[in-house]
Amino acid sequence: MIEQRSGLKPGLGASKHTLTMIGRHTLKVTGVGSVKSFDEKEIHLETLEGTLVISGEELGVKNLNLEQSQVEIEGAIRVLSYMAAHVRRKKIMERLFK
Repeated sequence: MIEQRSGLKPGLGASKHTLTMIGRHTLKVTGVGSVKSFDEKEIHLETLEGTLVISGEELGVKNLNLEQSQVEIEGAIRVLSYMAAHVRRKKIMERLFK
C-alpha cells in the first residue's frame, strides 16, 4: 500500500479532473491529489471528484506526476468507479423498524 500526496486543493486553482481512456489498456487521469493504494488488481486515487477505484488485471502506474496532478495507468482495465463519500449505513434496528 502506498500513499503519496500533492498540494492539490479543490477550488484553489487546481487542475480539472479528467479521465482519458485509450482502448481498455491505458488510462490518463488529471486532478489527482494522491495515490491511496495500488496493486495489480486495484488502484485507489484521491481526485477532485472523490476516490476513484480502477479495477482490472496486471495494473500498473506508468507515469505519476503529483506536482501536475496527473497519473497514467496501464493494464487490462475492467471497472472505473467512484466511492460514495460518507455513506451512512443504517443500523439493523433502524432498518427493521422504519
